[in-house]
Amino acid sequence: MDVNEIQNDKINSSLIKIETLEKKYEVVLKQYQEAVNNYIDTLQTEDTNQFTSFPGRAWWGSSGVKEASVETEAECETMCASDINCTGATFNPVKRYCWTRGGDASISPGTKDDTAIIPSKKATLIVMQGLNTRLIKLNEEILQEMQNSSQQVEEQQTNKDDTNTKLLDSYQQLMGQKGEIEQQMSEYVSIEENNNADALYVQQANVSYRAWVLITMIIVLICVKQMVGPTNSIPAIISFWTILLILMVILTFSLSTSAGFMTWGLLMVVALWVKP
Repeated sequence: MDVNEIQNDKINSSLIKIETLEKKYEVVLKQYQEAVNNYIDTLQTEDTNQFTSFPGRAWWGSSGVKEASVETEAECETMCASDINCTGATFNPVKRYCWTRGGDASISPGTKDDTAIIPSKKATLIVMQGLNTRLIKLNEEILQEMQNSSQQVEEQQTNKDDTNTKLLDSYQQLMGQKGEIEQQMSEYVSIEENNNADALYVQQANVSYRAWVLITMIIVLICVKQMVGPTNSIPAIISFWTILLILMVILTFSLSTSAGFMTWGLLMVVALWVKP
């Protein structure tokens, strides 16, 4: 076999490889376009508790939230949606168990019975990120293979140049979209962190508020007791104020509503004017 035949064989092999890579590229590009459309749809929906399932995969995040036995995948979704720290979950229908997790991570391989459950918006971003990476890699492989095939027949050269130009343009667009996807992922994590901080602040404020309410009630009860004086029997006074104090303590856990404040206020009026 002479040098020309060897060179022609290399060229033919390179062309076959390029054709195969281009077909893969077209398939992945269609998947990527569908993923972009799905992401746009999730941005337009008002339901923030929509989840997407990935059978055979798992979501472990970076920290645990809580876990429990559940009967259905829907119950596992509800358990995650009810906790602002949850960024995804793993459900196993055989074990009938749900693990909810917090933090950010990638979807990892699981057992055949596992199902990864994550918010739909985050799921579409992860899918887009994976397809974007595959397109960039295929694009680079095609360009590299074209550079390796330095000798081409004249009628093939025009098609090669056209494809090369399109791939370069597509590569630039994909690199730009990659940056946008990474920015969206970063903003998503920032929103989750802000929500966690707000929830902690509200919990601390509620505890502080209830403590001051209890202190105020104790001071009021002491003052009222001094106003009432020893005219009534001690057992009757103790029973009356004990029942009243218990009711007020219970009501402090209902003060997040207007009805709770109204009821507590009426009870305070009764405490000031009624004697046992």
